[in-house]
Amino acid sequence: MSAAAADALMGIFGLKRQTVMVYDLKRGDRFTVDGSNDVWEFRSMDGAYCYSTNDLGHVLNWSGPVTRVDK
Repeated sequence: MSAAAADALMGIFGLKRQTVMVYDLKRGDRFTVDGSNDVWEFRSMDGAYCYSTNDLGHVLNWSGPVTRVDK
């Protein structure tokens, strides 16, 4: 799915995206990473990497830009 198509679909549900660095997120913020359709929930920073989970319980440790998903 293209970014434009994803934005259009998210707009239907009243969501918008904003690109930020992962360390700018607060606990509970939801985000995506370029190249992936998974939506992650930020939990905390552990050094340079974040600890985040998705709805399936998978864990993501990431350091870099993310696209925040806001309502």
